[in-house]
Amino acid sequence: MREGIRAIFTNPSDPYHDFKLKEIYERLERVTDCCEDVADILDSVLLRYS
Repeated sequence: MREGIRAIFTNPSDPYHDFKLKEIYERLERVTDCCEDVADILDSVLLRYS
């Protein structure tokens, strides 16, 4: 995510397009974080009941 946002601001083009890309990167980061939370929960359940 950081590299993508860095690329947006080091090579700016259309501000509207850049803003959309930044929002997409941030949402993808939140989705990834949620998936990691689910994986941690599943891991703890498996360890508890195995």
